[in-house]
Amino acid sequence: MGYVTGFERLAIFLVCVTAVSAFDGTDGPALGCSRGLSEGASTVTDLTVVAVGDILLARHVGKKIDLVQDPAVPFEKVKPWLSRADIAFGNLESPIVAGDTPIRQGIIFRCLTRYVPGLVEAGFDVLSTANNHAFDQGYESVEFTLDYLDSNGILAVGTRKRDDLRSFGRVIQKEGTALGFLAYSYAAYNDGGDKQDDQIATWHDWTTVKQEISQLAGKVDVLFVSVHAGGEYRRQPERRKVEFCRAVIDAGADAVIGHHPHWIQPVEIYEGKPIFYSLGNFVFDQGHTLETSQGLMVEFRIQNKKLRSTKMLPVSIERYCCPAVADERTSREILSKIGLDTDEMFFPEPSHAAGK
Repeated sequence: MGYVTGFERLAIFLVCVTAVSAFDGTDGPALGCSRGLSEGASTVTDLTVVAVGDILLARHVGKKIDLVQDPAVPFEKVKPWLSRADIAFGNLESPIVAGDTPIRQGIIFRCLTRYVPGLVEAGFDVLSTANNHAFDQGYESVEFTLDYLDSNGILAVGTRKRDDLRSFGRVIQKEGTALGFLAYSYAAYNDGGDKQDDQIATWHDWTTVKQEISQLAGKVDVLFVSVHAGGEYRRQPERRKVEFCRAVIDAGADAVIGHHPHWIQPVEIYEGKPIFYSLGNFVFDQGHTLETSQGLMVEFRIQNKKLRSTKMLPVSIERYCCPAVADERTSREILSKIGLDTDEMFFPEPSHAAGK
């Protein structure tokens, strides 16, 4: 399958170089990176892509929206960061339906059409719809979600219609730069991955996944791959997820954006490219624990058609619903949980790394 099987110590080539810990053989790599920009390094940015974690527009979040009659309320404290980005990306955890009956409890999700204007107003451009809740409202909902997002100017990635056998990949042209997006889930249904479906992009057929990534990488300047996988409520990613994400980079991706565990997980710089194993929750109602009420926004900075740096913005989820950018002290605490002592990472040209 072309997976990386060695879990040796990796050199993280930032402007300053930091070693990451070896794979411990059980819970995944204890990864992190040390502090950032050296004196005189450039911070000129041509484009920014902001990525966030899981977005649930159902249960208590839907109740909150209906209570105040404002679909924008979940995003009101993070809208400045989302709307000013050239591209805003997230994982939509709830399929969209045309009905008017909300779901207030359980693990079957439904996003009502009246909630979608909040996504639009917040500034989302691309949403992953490849996750274990994609079929929560049936086959028709998968197609309705695609069409309804498209009608609102949002590109869905990771799902497709029944008669559509084209690649799951999507491309956005922005300021002369071609940005590619792919999304994969560990499961098409909420069954642990037992049953697959051609409408949902999953990680099971590595030959097809590798081909798709490689082909799209050859057509774009920067390729982002979303990965919805991993054990829930765990700090470290499992071996299988680590291997898959590294293989995604090997196949041609420039960055991996992970979610599903509902906790933030470490960041790894692999072959000079970032893997965010989990950004945690973003808009979600799991405020019963501290870990599920914290997440990350990540700003990817693109210069001269290359990914050059990232800035991480920790968020705290308030009122079982709504993310807000964390204050300085809380931000440090959140980043320290994944071994980071800086909120920025830089990716120089390979010829400038390690004295070359």
